[in-house]
Amino acid sequence: MSYGSLGFARTVTNPGSGGSMEIVRIAPDRRTAEEWVLVLVAEGIEAGLAQVEGGVAVTANADDVAQGRQVLDAFERESLAVHAEAEVPRPAEWGPTSLGVILAAGLVLFFLHTGAFNPDLVWFERGSAHSGPILRGEYWRTLTALTLHADLVHVAANAAACALFVTALSRALGPGVASVLLLAAGAGANALTAVVRGPGHDSLGASTAVFAAVGALASLAVARRRRARRSRRWQDFAPLAAGLGLLAMLGTAPEADFFAHLFGLGCGALLGAGAAWLVPRPPPLLAQGALAAFAAFAVVAAWLRALR
Repeated sequence: MSYGSLGFARTVTNPGSGGSMEIVRIAPDRRTAEEWVLVLVAEGIEAGLAQVEGGVAVTANADDVAQGRQVLDAFERESLAVHAEAEVPRPAEWGPTSLGVILAAGLVLFFLHTGAFNPDLVWFERGSAHSGPILRGEYWRTLTALTLHADLVHVAANAAACALFVTALSRALGPGVASVLLLAAGAGANALTAVVRGPGHDSLGASTAVFAAVGALASLAVARRRRARRSRRWQDFAPLAAGLGLLAMLGTAPEADFFAHLFGLGCGALLGAGAAWLVPRPPPLLAQGALAAFAAFAVVAAWLRALR
């Protein structure tokens, strides 16, 4: 939009002002001029309108003209920035999905079958993320441990978080892509925890995968915003900062496995960044179904190997 002449001072008589005022800016129509007057008045600058050749002039006292032009310049830049951001196309999403709720229900049902933590039960003896056996080659534990929980409070908290964050991730990427990403990130985080903590460490729970979902969502937001706007503003990394804040609040409780949560967040962030660039649009239904089936098969196969 053309905003008329900006770089000259001219004196006009404003009938409502009781004296002479100078032009701040000439608007192409009265509606735009009235909007600029409101902006100036909001900044404490007395402004008026005058009909001139070429449009409607926004006027102010001579002492306020320079400040008025600065205010309107700033308002124009902000308006253009908001308009440009509104025109950035939203990234393609899969849409509504029930994956998070389905997985949450699955965690609760499996807990009702295994019961609370008991090291003598075969489920926990063969399925927990015990670092010693993992380092000796029992890699299936990195998957099976994601399905085990210590008590009812533990599984209820993870089920609620799963329903929230996994649903959001599957809405962005599709249920199949999200399932594979969560399993890969969760298993990778459990393996890294075993390496860092060394023999003797044991853990279980879906929270590792939940933090992977948080990391993936944050990384997706960062990558897609930067790719769409081509900007390098620090605000673009706010989603990752939010993920770290969530880790600080929920992942550092005395009974929590901090390293598993930290590595889950990190692995999820890395895979989420990769998905943002490699999967600009969620694959179609057939591919999503195949990936979801593969993820389910991987968990079942890990348990079959654990119980063999």
